Amino acid sequence: MVQAPRFWHGLWVVALLWFATLFIVNPAGNFPIGDDWSFGLSVQNLIVHHDYHPVGWAAMSLLTNVLWGSLFCLPVGFSFTALRVSSLAAALLGIGGTYWLAKQARQPSWIAMLTALTLGFSPIYYELSNTFMTDVTFTALVIFSALFLLKHLQDGGDSDLVIGTIFAVLATLSRQLALAVPLAFAFSLMLKQGCKVRSLCRALAPVVVTISLLALFQHWMAATGRLSGLYSEKSQDLAHAITHPLATAPYLAYNAYASLIYLGLFLFPVLLCALVALPAPQKKQILPLFGAALWTILLLLFVFRSHGIFLPLLDGAIMESGFGLRAVYQAHGTPPLPALPPLFWRGATCVGVLGGAGLLAFAAAILRGLALKLLKPGVRDDREIAAGFLLFSAVIYLFPVLATPFFYDRYLLPSVPLLAGAIIYLCPPITIAVDRRITAVAVAVLAALAVTAVCGTRDLLAWNRTRWQALDQLMANDHVKPDQIDGGFEFNGFYLYDPRYHYNGSTRDGWWVRDETYIVTDSLAPGYGVCREYDFSHWMPSYTGRIYVLKRSGPPAALRSPSSDTKTGQD
Repeated sequence: MVQAPRFWHGLWVVALLWFATLFIVNPAGNFPIGDDWSFGLSVQNLIVHHDYHPVGWAAMSLLTNVLWGSLFCLPVGFSFTALRVSSLAAALLGIGGTYWLAKQARQPSWIAMLTALTLGFSPIYYELSNTFMTDVTFTALVIFSALFLLKHLQDGGDSDLVIGTIFAVLATLSRQLALAVPLAFAFSLMLKQGCKVRSLCRALAPVVVTISLLALFQHWMAATGRLSGLYSEKSQDLAHAITHPLATAPYLAYNAYASLIYLGLFLFPVLLCALVALPAPQKKQILPLFGAALWTILLLLFVFRSHGIFLPLLDGAIMESGFGLRAVYQAHGTPPLPALPPLFWRGATCVGVLGGAGLLAFAAAILRGLALKLLKPGVRDDREIAAGFLLFSAVIYLFPVLATPFFYDRYLLPSVPLLAGAIIYLCPPITIAVDRRITAVAVAVLAALAVTAVCGTRDLLAWNRTRWQALDQLMANDHVKPDQIDGGFEFNGFYLYDPRYHYNGSTRDGWWVRDETYIVTDSLAPGYGVCREYDFSHWMPSYTGRIYVLKRSGPPAALRSPSSDTKTGQD
């Protein structure tokens, strides 16, 4: 067992290092980012009207996120700054849970710190920690559900089973896909103990409780008219994918291929240290698997070359111009925002390809080990069962989202800590003296990810802060009403959202635009003159950006369509 002071010492170092970077980012600001305007409105409804009634833009259960955000709004009232603090608190808990997961695998403090920081400085995790998007809080709940159910798998403690089930329920009431964890637990426990009556009851208890409470919640929402019109959209997409496998196969294959490269990049520090630390017999077995996986990914790269060879390969938080979640009016023919240099994306893609091959090799090794154990009744290795449970949780979670056409990079987040845990559970304790050069490379890649995450998030917040300064001054100083402004996706959603609104091409924007006398954007528009300009500094890539307040000076332009740095989903 690890002594408590040593355990907490490493955790405090991780938390302080991660927290210190927030002074660079400066997450303060009472403005929404991405889809979190809709989640914020749900919190506002609960606080002001004491009624849980989600806005129709959400396609997930959401309850846990709204309750969590409301707790942080109670002291000072509703604000997006308070909601952002709630996400940051959840992010720190997720990082702590990942650290605990690594210690539970009997890994030394340094590898637990590396694993926790690999999640914490994963660019998507770090960026979304500074928003009220649902992904980070959901990921933290998934981590703790997996952690306690894993403890029950290893020790058989009833309290761990109860706590793990509670976290599974909370995670499922955030997003329905958290059902992946209790399903993987049921399979893993039966794999370890067989299909005895007592084992079967324990295995199925978290699944039955979680599904029952989710069904009860959905029934209450539907019966009281609170269920969003988009709530069943993802389920319908999944049902279509399952019933039309030939149509599903192309985008399932592409999403899986692209996800491997993203996950390989994010998990590279852990993968590299784990691969080097494997005992010689295991290393001899895994290296051929790595070679086969590498050739497979390179073949897929050739097959999907028309989609692009280098990152970014998916829509969402990471874009060529930095970090996404920037949705404003763009005139046709407007030059794109300055992009990061091609060398950056080529290097990131190479690391991702190598990491993706390593990830496939470790997954194959885990499955191979479990298959061999099945041939020897009564012989079950706890570490392999634990690695299998975490791998199964990630795979069951990922399949529904990979099998749908609208796949965003942020959907990968919950699988990062689960897969990291699976990797380190397969390895013996990883000493820092295994190969100092390899350790230095792993730390260097983690540092590069951290710099990208911190600078990219800082740029995203600076851009939004400047845009909302322009919007706030337009409303406060010039007394312009919100329905006279096209302020971009978040502004229009927060002030003008209407579930009955249908974009039919007769207006110039599909984001609930009513009267676009004014436009606040980062590009000029035909038929509009410049009222004000606001500058902001951008770090990655380095340039001085500009936000314009435009006023219509002539008849409206013929047509424009919603466009942005990134597509914005309903979840």
